[in-house]
Amino acid sequence: MSLTTRYKLRGYDAVHLACALQFNQLIVTSGYSPITFVSADNDLLQVAQTEGLMIENPNLHP
Repeated sequence: MSLTTRYKLRGYDAVHLACALQFNQLIVTSGYSPITFVSADNDLLQVAQTEGLMIENPNLHP
């Protein structure tokens, strides 16, 4: 819910991002490389990057 109060996100987008943020924190804390958040939604990617995730848009790779 905190993501939806800070950013203009749809419900499922907020859940998707929240899960990615939690998982990324877990694996980085465990000594693994951070994840790359993949989405075709530019607004969601912008928020993910703001939250510290590496991002990738599959539409940029024909």
